[in-house]
Amino acid sequence: MGDATSLSQALMNLCNNARDAMPDGGRLIIKAVKEGKQVIVTIADSGGGMDREAVGKCFDPFFTTKPIGKGTGLGLSTTYGIIKSHDGMISVDSQPDRGTTFKILFSLAVEETQGERKDSPAITRGKGQRVLVVDDNAMRDLLEYLGYQPELATNGKKGLEKYRSTKPDAVLMDINMPEMDGITCIEKILDHDPNANISIFSGYEEEGIEGMSQRAKDSIIDFLAKPVGLEALSNLLAKMLKEKEE
Repeated sequence: MGDATSLSQALMNLCNNARDAMPDGGRLIIKAVKEGKQVIVTIADSGGGMDREAVGKCFDPFFTTKPIGKGTGLGLSTTYGIIKSHDGMISVDSQPDRGTTFKILFSLAVEETQGERKDSPAITRGKGQRVLVVDDNAMRDLLEYLGYQPELATNGKKGLEKYRSTKPDAVLMDINMPEMDGITCIEKILDHDPNANISIFSGYEEEGIEGMSQRAKDSIIDFLAKPVGLEALSNLLAKMLKEKEE
């Protein structure tokens, strides 16, 4: 039992990494086997592999071995977060010139007995906190359903104005927008408020996220890939607000 949208994004991130590791072609093997009360999903490629240092850092946000402009450094950290939110485990085995293998362990869903109701997604609700969404697609209904007070802006320029006037508890920032892009907006918000509580909420950035300062990278709480599921959104906001309280 899980969020299909989030899990699809996690697997796609691993497949995209495998593709990029094999620019001249190679083998990508995906399989799933049941072992006892678990399912093991394996994604293996025959690409260039990673050294020990890269293996140790590969799940860190913004870490990437790809050339500038060719990777966000967010794909594997996003995948790690999605797997953990489903009470799963992910590990990696890789060596230079010997390819890379990711293994994901999930617990099998408990079979539903007669008269039982299926478990609902694990939703963490808000307490009326203000959430500013700087995006070209509205999310008002989702945020209100989760118990938050939404503030919406369709581009970075309006998002900066909203932040200055409302001082929201959390910000979800898209990257590609008209008038002012998300990276510029993040930098200007941090100029105004160095303690701003910001996460990136965007689609897969094929060419990478460029122009982000180290200050901005250090300030970003997390990354949520579009399209977003209700459970993933609720977990992200709960994490952002918990870190703000701490």
